[in-house]
Amino acid sequence: MWTIILYSLQCTFFITIVRLFDLDGESFSVHTFLRKCITNIDQFSKDALRKRRIKGSEADKLSWLNEFIEKSYQPSEKDFLKLKGEVSKRQKRYESIYKPIRHKIFAHKELNGIKSVDELFKKAEIGEIQDLLCFLYQIERIIFQLLYNGRLMNIGDFTFNEEERVMKNIAGLLGKIKS
Repeated sequence: MWTIILYSLQCTFFITIVRLFDLDGESFSVHTFLRKCITNIDQFSKDALRKRRIKGSEADKLSWLNEFIEKSYQPSEKDFLKLKGEVSKRQKRYESIYKPIRHKIFAHKELNGIKSVDELFKKAEIGEIQDLLCFLYQIERIIFQLLYNGRLMNIGDFTFNEEERVMKNIAGLLGKIKS
C-alpha cells in the first residue's frame, strides 16, 4: 500500500513541477507569471496600491495611507527581470535532473529506459527539491509583497525552518495537555 502512496506522491510532484517550470507560453508557469507581471506593471504602481488599500476601507480610518504610499516601493521591469534571472538558474537544474525523470518515468514510460530509473533518481536530491519549492514560494511572496504592500523583498529574505515550527506546535499541544 505504501508503494502506491509513494508512487502517487512522486507522480503528482513530477507532473506539477513540470507545469511550474514549463517554458510553453500556453501553460501557467513561473515564467508566465513573471511575464504577466511585466506586462501589467501598472498594477504595481503607487497609484494602484493606493486604490487597493482604499477599496473596502473607511476613508476616515486611512490617516496612515499617504505616508504608507510615499514609503512604498514601486517596482520596475528590472526587478522582475532579476527574478526571471533567478528562475533561469533553477531552470537549468530542473531541465537536467527533474524533467528527465518526469518524461522517462511518469509521463512517457520508456520500456528501454526502465533500467535507468535508479540512475535518474540518483541525481535527484530531496534537499534540492525542497529548495526548488521554497524558491517558487518566495517568488509568490515577493510578488504578493510588491502588489499589496509596496514592499521590495529578495530571494533569501524568507526563512523556512519547518523543524522549528513543528517543535513549537508540539510544545503548544503538550502545554494544552498538561493544563
